[in-house]
Parts: sequence; C-alpha cells; structure tokens
Amino acid sequence: MNDRADDIHEWDAAYVLGSLSATDRALFEAHLTGCDACTRSLADLAGLPGVLRMLPVEDALALLEEPDAPAVPQPAPEPQGRPAPAPAAHRVPLRRRRTPSAPGRPPLSRRTGGWILAAAAVVLLVGGAGLGSALRAGVSAPVVDPSPSASAPLAEGLPADAVSMRSELDDGVTAQLAVTPKPYGTRFDWSCAYAGGGVGQGAYDLVAIGDDGSRTVVATWGAGQTESRQLAATSSIPVDSIRTVQITPSDSDVVLASRDL
Repeated sequence: MNDRADDIHEWDAAYVLGSLSATDRALFEAHLTGCDACTRSLADLAGLPGVLRMLPVEDALALLEEPDAPAVPQPAPEPQGRPAPAPAAHRVPLRRRRTPSAPGRPPLSRRTGGWILAAAAVVLLVGGAGLGSALRAGVSAPVVDPSPSASAPLAEGLPADAVSMRSELDDGVTAQLAVTPKPYGTRFDWSCAYAGGGVGQGAYDLVAIGDDGSRTVVATWGAGQTESRQLAATSSIPVDSIRTVQITPSDSDVVLASRDL
C-alpha cells in the first residue's frame, strides 16, 4: 500500500474544513463507504468549524508557534580502549511513516496536533480564502484554492446540484449553494459575490434554520475580495431537519441571501 493510500485515513479534518480538491473529496467519500472508523471520525468532527470560530485569533496564533525541539539524547561514552566509530556525515533521522488508524484510533488532538485547530481557527476568523494555504503545511492531502478567477460563473467548482440563493437586499450577496446529506449530517458548498466589491465589509455567516426555528451558524468567513468561491462546511444537523439556509453579516441577523430546502 503506498503512502497516498495510507494517508487517506488522515484526510478527515481536511474534508470537514473543505480543503480537499474536488478529485480528492470524491476519493475520500468513496473511501468512507467501506471505512467505519473514518465515518465515525467525521461525525465527531462535523461541528469543528463552529467550535473553531469561538477561539480568539490571538490564541490561535499562539498555538501556531513551533514548540521547542526536544532534547536529543547523547550516546553513552565508549569503553576505554575501544576505537570510537567514525562520525557520520550529515546524518538525518528518518521520519517515521504513519500507518492507517485503526477503529480505536486517537482523537484529532493526538493524531494531528493542535496546529490544525489553530491554523483553521485563524483562517475561519480572519478569512476563508486562505484556508488551503494554511492547511498545506500539515495535511498531506492536496488542497484547492477557494478563490479562482473572478470571470468564472459562481457555480463553477461546486457540486452539480448547486442552486441560486435568493438575494434579500439590493446591496446583499449573490450566491450559489449545494446542500448534501452525509452519514455524519450535512455538507454545505457555496460561492458568493458581494455588492460593492465586498472589500472591507467584514465577515459573513452561513446559517442553518431548523424546522423547529433553531438558528445554527455553520461557517464564518471574511469578504476580503469581490467574490468568495468554493467554500465548504459541515454540520451534524441532518439535512431533513434544515428548513432554510441563510447568509447574514456576522454581527447581525439581517438576511442577505437565503434558500429554502
């Protein structure tokens, strides 16, 4: 089994955070049909984006700092009268190959370390467009730039069943949205363009309104460009329990765009 096949067991966090390419997303979803461990892991991670947005940016940045390197044990002195071995030139310790996780594998904090939580929190709070580059440092799966050319249609790169969201205000947003049921809950894929260019207009929330009227923020991203593309988020809420999906400013409940399911 090659390294790529081994590493697919560690794509769960990248999948939940929407940083896999379309090809690798499809590959991982096919893998899920025969891997109960990864399916359970996704159920555990489904609420990760919502948890990350509660972490202050300064705390996330602090977690990204490299820890001090552990002390390297020194070899025991050679017995007297025994010739010392010749020194090795530029000897570099080999990185231990990771193996696929078993059904009882450790939780995310032990498998991938705190860096992924910190990095993802920073990009979710500061701006979703940087998600791919922030995760590239530690996730072995390929990533996709969520902001391709502005000349492409908004639906490009989204699932084939993406539909238009209804713009509620003249100065709101234009958006395409795909909502997909998953074993762990629901996946959301969307792209949007902002009236007035979007630059400097703060952050936006993707909100799921439940059949019971409950309001759940499933994602937050920054509008630093005229468009935000191929954004993705997951939730443990079953799609059958969602009545409406909305886009609102993060600091208010004003609905800018919506889609009834």
